[in-house]
Amino acid sequence: MTWRPTHSEIVEMILEKGELERQHRIKAAEARGEARGEARGEARGRAEGRAKGAAQVKRKVATSLLSQGLSHDAVADATDLSLSEIAEIAAGLDDGANRGQTACALEA
Repeated sequence: MTWRPTHSEIVEMILEKGELERQHRIKAAEARGEARGEARGEARGRAEGRAKGAAQVKRKVATSLLSQGLSHDAVADATDLSLSEIAEIAAGLDDGANRGQTACALEA
Protein backbone atom coordinates (compact mmCIF):
# COMPACT_ATOMS: atom_id res chain seq x y z
CA MET A 1 0.00 0.00 0.00
CA THR A 2 1.34 3.40 -1.03
CA TRP A 3 0.90 6.50 1.07
CA ARG A 4 -1.14 9.19 -0.58
CA PRO A 5 -1.33 12.55 1.16
CA THR A 6 -4.72 14.00 1.83
CA HIS A 7 -5.79 17.32 0.41
CA SER A 8 -5.15 19.08 3.75
CA GLU A 9 -1.66 17.49 4.00
CA ILE A 10 -0.83 18.71 0.51
CA VAL A 11 -1.98 22.23 1.41
CA GLU A 12 0.07 22.09 4.62
CA MET A 13 3.21 20.99 2.72
CA ILE A 14 2.75 23.78 0.18
CA LEU A 15 2.31 26.35 2.94
CA GLU A 16 5.34 25.00 4.78
CA LYS A 17 7.45 25.16 1.61
CA GLY A 18 6.22 28.72 0.98
CA GLU A 19 7.13 29.71 4.54
CA LEU A 20 10.62 28.21 4.19
CA GLU A 21 11.13 30.11 0.92
CA ARG A 22 9.90 33.32 2.55
CA GLN A 23 12.31 32.88 5.45
CA HIS A 24 15.14 32.22 3.00
CA ARG A 25 14.32 35.41 1.07
CA ILE A 26 14.23 37.39 4.33
CA LYS A 27 17.61 36.05 5.43
CA ALA A 28 19.11 36.77 2.01
CA ALA A 29 17.74 40.32 2.09
CA GLU A 30 19.08 40.85 5.61
CA ALA A 31 22.51 39.59 4.53
CA ARG A 32 22.53 41.99 1.58
CA GLY A 33 21.47 44.84 3.84
CA GLU A 34 24.16 44.05 6.40
CA ALA A 35 26.78 43.86 3.66
CA ARG A 36 25.68 47.24 2.30
CA GLY A 37 25.71 48.71 5.81
CA GLU A 38 29.18 47.35 6.48
CA ALA A 39 30.44 48.73 3.16
CA ARG A 40 28.95 52.14 3.94
CA GLY A 41 30.50 52.06 7.41
CA GLU A 42 33.89 51.12 6.03
CA ALA A 43 33.72 53.87 3.40
CA ARG A 44 32.70 56.39 6.05
CA GLY A 45 35.58 55.26 8.27
CA ARG A 46 38.09 55.60 5.44
CA ALA A 47 36.81 59.10 4.62
CA GLU A 48 37.05 60.14 8.28
CA GLY A 49 40.56 58.71 8.48
CA ARG A 50 41.66 60.61 5.39
CA ALA A 51 40.17 63.83 6.78
CA LYS A 52 41.95 63.38 10.11
CA GLY A 53 45.21 62.62 8.34
CA ALA A 54 44.89 65.71 6.16
CA ALA A 55 44.16 67.85 9.22
CA GLN A 56 47.25 66.47 10.97
CA VAL A 57 49.41 67.24 7.95
CA LYS A 58 48.07 70.80 7.81
CA ARG A 59 48.83 71.31 11.50
CA LYS A 60 52.33 69.87 11.08
CA VAL A 61 53.03 72.16 8.11
CA ALA A 62 51.65 75.12 10.07
CA THR A 63 53.93 74.27 12.99
CA SER A 64 56.93 74.14 10.69
CA LEU A 65 56.07 77.43 8.98
CA LEU A 66 55.44 79.20 12.28
CA SER A 67 58.73 77.95 13.69
CA GLN A 68 60.44 79.44 10.60
CA GLY A 69 58.95 82.83 11.48
CA LEU A 70 56.15 83.17 8.92
CA SER A 71 53.24 85.38 9.88
CA HIS A 72 49.94 83.91 11.02
CA ASP A 73 48.25 85.24 7.89
CA ALA A 74 50.83 83.61 5.58
CA VAL A 75 50.53 80.29 7.41
CA ALA A 76 46.72 80.46 7.25
CA ASP A 77 46.91 81.10 3.49
CA ALA A 78 49.36 78.25 2.95
CA THR A 79 47.46 75.65 5.01
CA ASP A 80 43.81 76.72 4.74
CA LEU A 81 43.63 76.68 8.54
CA SER A 82 41.73 79.43 10.34
CA LEU A 83 43.60 82.18 12.14
CA SER A 84 42.28 80.85 15.45
CA GLU A 85 43.76 77.41 14.68
CA ILE A 86 47.06 79.07 13.73
CA ALA A 87 47.02 81.04 16.99
CA GLU A 88 46.38 77.82 18.93
CA ILE A 89 49.33 76.11 17.23
CA ALA A 90 51.54 79.16 17.83
CA ALA A 91 50.57 79.19 21.51
CA GLY A 92 51.64 75.55 21.73
CA LEU A 93 54.98 76.45 20.18
CA ASP A 94 55.42 79.31 22.64
CA ASP A 95 54.61 77.02 25.57
CA GLY A 96 57.11 74.47 24.33
CA ALA A 97 59.81 77.09 23.89
CA ASN A 98 59.14 78.49 27.37
CA ARG A 99 59.30 75.02 28.91
CA GLY A 100 62.62 74.42 27.16
CA GLN A 101 64.02 77.74 28.40
CA THR A 102 62.80 76.98 31.94
CA ALA A 103 64.47 73.57 31.86
CA CYS A 104 67.75 75.15 30.68
CA ALA A 105 67.56 77.79 33.42
CA LEU A 106 66.94 75.15 36.08
CA GLU A 107 69.95 73.14 34.92
CA ALA A 108 72.25 76.16 35.17
